[in-house]
Amino acid sequence: MKINTYNHGYKLNVVHPLTKDDIVVICHELEAAFGPGHEFRPEPIGQGFLLWSSWPGKDKEGYKCMRLSCMAARHNFNWPWINPNVMEEWDGNPDVVIPVGRYSTFLKSFRTAPKWTQAELKKIKECLTRHHVRVGAIPAQKKLDDV
Repeated sequence: MKINTYNHGYKLNVVHPLTKDDIVVICHELEAAFGPGHEFRPEPIGQGFLLWSSWPGKDKEGYKCMRLSCMAARHNFNWPWINPNVMEEWDGNPDVVIPVGRYSTFLKSFRTAPKWTQAELKKIKECLTRHHVRVGAIPAQKKLDDV
């Protein structure tokens, strides 16, 4: 399998719990920020977060995501099971999926997916900041390019 990005992203400090509905809103805001042909969804895997599910020119082999893990050893963070119709199920749902706390992100892009870039991370940072998430420094492009 070809790996394009497999590296740590930025740190997050969630200062207000994020609900299932918040995640749907974040996905829609990212789609608007990146433009036509881009789709984001909650990632259907343990320690998931954001799956960049479509972009212009994407084929079925491309996979690009930002995973989330809690930085506190005693903090209980369990990303929920996700059904194929997650965007409809989570829309308007007030259940908390990301509690207040400090998290780290991990960036992955496999096969035909493009590498993560600083410009992409900046757009995501701007979106998360609007949702009471303090976002740490964006990694250097050189670091993002290392696999």
